[in-house]
Order: sequence, then C-alpha cells, then structure tokens
Amino acid sequence: MTNTDRSRTLEAWWSRIGVPGYTRWAYVVPALASFMFVGHAWEDAGWQGGGPYALVLVVSLLQLLRPTVLGWLLCAVPCMLYLVLFITEVPVSSVGEWIASLLVGLLPALALVWARPRAQEPTSESGLQKSGGGSDDAG
Repeated sequence: MTNTDRSRTLEAWWSRIGVPGYTRWAYVVPALASFMFVGHAWEDAGWQGGGPYALVLVVSLLQLLRPTVLGWLLCAVPCMLYLVLFITEVPVSSVGEWIASLLVGLLPALALVWARPRAQEPTSESGLQKSGGGSDDAG
C-alpha cells in the first residue's frame, strides 16, 4: 500500500467518525474514563485492579476501528455496572468528589446508551433507503 493510498484510507476512516448515523466517536468517552483509572488501579492491584479498565480501554479503541455489538456490550456492561454499584454503595457526600466520581460512570454510560447498536435500514442498489410501504400517491 503506497503512502497516498494509506493517507486516503485514513482520511476516509476519520471522515466517517463525524458522519451522522455513525456513533464511533462515543467510544472515546469510556476510553478516557478507563484511561484515568487504569494506571492507578494497575499499581494498586495488578491485573485484578487494572485489568477491567484496560479491557474497556482496548475494546473502546477497537470500537473506533470496527464497531460491533459484542464490543458495545464489553464497554457498556462495565460502565453501567460501575454506575449502579457506585449509586447503591457509596454514600452521598457534600464534597464535589462524589459528583465527579458519579460523572465518571454516568457520562460513559450515557454515551454508550446513545451509541447503542441499531438495525440499519435496507438500501437498494442505488444506495437509497427502501421504504416499508408504497407511496400514498400511487394510483
């Protein structure tokens, strides 16, 4: 692959991230949240502490390249589980640290719920979407 082909491929890939209908950019949110914790958790408890954060980080970055339903589940379940466990287990405090910790779980969970996999509309050979029924003005 020549450099011009490679640059066109990268340019096409980057242009698809911001296209309406593509939700790849939403995986940046759980990647950033995991990146914030992976080093500290790894230092404290090795694989047991840093492994889950590393998994979400790697899967989030892979989702940018090729989104899949399995990848979405591997990102969404830990983020939502963190959110539920945080709300049920951590007592509410008046310090802003509680709200910041809540947002670390809430923002990735909301981004992933918004970026959930959806069924695509079937397209015709010309690239236009097929409608389910006939036209109202058909005679």
